[in-house]
Amino acid sequence: MSYKKPLKEWQNDYENDSSIISELIRNLSFAGIGLIWIFKNSEPSGKLLPQALVCPILLIVVALSFDLLQYIWRIGVNYFTYRKYEKLLNEGKIDEKHIDDIQINPLFMIVTWALFVFKIALVLSAYLLISKFLITKI
Repeated sequence: MSYKKPLKEWQNDYENDSSIISELIRNLSFAGIGLIWIFKNSEPSGKLLPQALVCPILLIVVALSFDLLQYIWRIGVNYFTYRKYEKLLNEGKIDEKHIDDIQINPLFMIVTWALFVFKIALVLSAYLLISKFLITKI
């Protein structure tokens, strides 16, 4: 099996795979909320959730927030990069051949990667805590 392919294909594979992972994490987050809701307290004790499920629900909410922040960040970076180069093109400071090979500062991608990794870690941590809770119920 050969892993040789053009750079653009590697980028397309990365974008497709990361999109699938983000979608899975989002679905797992919502499924986790549903799972936790099944175990909500029906007693009039005043607490909606057992104490063991408070941390997992908070982790899931933070993970979903990171998911949203990741896409807001990426939209902002893409928008401002587009506007910057559109302005340079319109002012004649660059020509058409330069707009096919635009590269952004790699530091911008560090934020995207950090949010991506954190949301995965948060959901996995939440599921570990949910599993621990379920094991005590068996």
